[in-house]
Amino acid sequence: MDVSTRVTILSQRMGRPLILRAVHDPRPGWRGQLRARALWTTIEYQDPEPGYFWDEDLVHELLDHLEAGQTCLTLWEGEEPPSDRLGNG
Repeated sequence: MDVSTRVTILSQRMGRPLILRAVHDPRPGWRGQLRARALWTTIEYQDPEPGYFWDEDLVHELLDHLEAGQTCLTLWEGEEPPSDRLGNG
């Protein structure tokens, strides 16, 4: 299923907007995050080259976490963020 369809279905299921936002985060290893709020849910993902949708797999991964019930998540390269990054997200 394409990203747009998944976003529409999830937004309807949650009863609130689901906002996808491509960002450039300067923190090394930061891949993306999701945050569920009372009125909306935001998924932000690292976009190294704006205008091109190279990170579709990353967005699907974040949507998978949201479908599994995650409401606050930050993805880093590797399994665990280094200890100096634990407070950043």
